[in-house]
Amino acid sequence: MSFNFSQLVAFQKRLKQLNKKIQEKTCKSVANGLASKLVKATKQRTPVGKYPKSSDKVGGTLRRGWKSKGFKIPRGYERVVYNDIEYTTYVEYGHRIVKNEQTIGFVQGHHMLEKSVDEIKRIADSYAKQKAEETIKEVLRFGK
Repeated sequence: MSFNFSQLVAFQKRLKQLNKKIQEKTCKSVANGLASKLVKATKQRTPVGKYPKSSDKVGGTLRRGWKSKGFKIPRGYERVVYNDIEYTTYVEYGHRIVKNEQTIGFVQGHHMLEKSVDEIKRIADSYAKQKAEETIKEVLRFGK
């Protein structure tokens, strides 16, 4: 009696390919989703400047400045959330008020990014698990 292992080897190869696709899709999906949630939460917490109607200034520049950018890294995918408006750190962490080289006060920071990161950390594990399950079902259903 002989047994042909070629089908078993082919099946094993297919499982390895599926595993790689699941990891790649899940990493990218989780990173994109969490970054989107972080940007949204941070924007909601970001204060908007209020100016008199006689002024030509319009508030909301800092809020509109929140963005995210993705990178493929050796062990997966990473997204960075950032704001390149020059005064972001002053609003986030606070700053001294200096007049005539004397500190006359301190403006407390709003910690909009810090609070949003803490919020996202609380949901990250369950979100990642949900996305992994969705990806596995999708890959197994369609065999892609």
